[in-house]
Amino acid sequence: MPGVLLSSGKAQAPVSTLDNLKNAWEGLAGRDALGAILTDDSKTGGKWDIAEFLATGDAEIETVMKHLAAIGHVPDFSGAALDFGCGVGRLTQALARRFASCVGVDISHEMVRQAGALNRYPHCRYVASSTERLPFENASFSFLYSNIVLQHVPRPLAKNYLHEFVRVLAPGGVLVFGVQDSFAAPDLSSR
Repeated sequence: MPGVLLSSGKAQAPVSTLDNLKNAWEGLAGRDALGAILTDDSKTGGKWDIAEFLATGDAEIETVMKHLAAIGHVPDFSGAALDFGCGVGRLTQALARRFASCVGVDISHEMVRQAGALNRYPHCRYVASSTERLPFENASFSFLYSNIVLQHVPRPLAKNYLHEFVRVLAPGGVLVFGVQDSFAAPDLSSR
């Protein structure tokens, strides 16, 4: 499938943790990928209209870019963007409209397969990876975005991914991520 790479690297984190996370997202992707990514009770069970779903990604990325411009941190659009936890590419497609190249990475092969099917840009690709180390070279991306993803990851893995974000971010690059309030509450899965 063009634009899709299925990474087969060895997991560096405890296999059961990554395997459990991967299996959970494979199941969600198989049942209702769009509903698993963007929860709306009126849209569950496959009721999302694809154009409407993707438009929410455009609106989110537009808001982020306006905020970055307002604080003087506009990313280098001639570089590459990375969408970590891309799902079916809701945000990746919006990023691809703005950047010279764009990559979405997700733990679920099924999410990546669906993202590849929805991909509208030849300079955009998707990668499935269930390894602790991101399958990218150091300093590869001028922009990295991850929102509503890290709270699904056990705390030790989330901390590792934050280090990975910095590793793959180019000098002068912009990193935007959200962890919600999940790090404030006790995390039983991390003990």
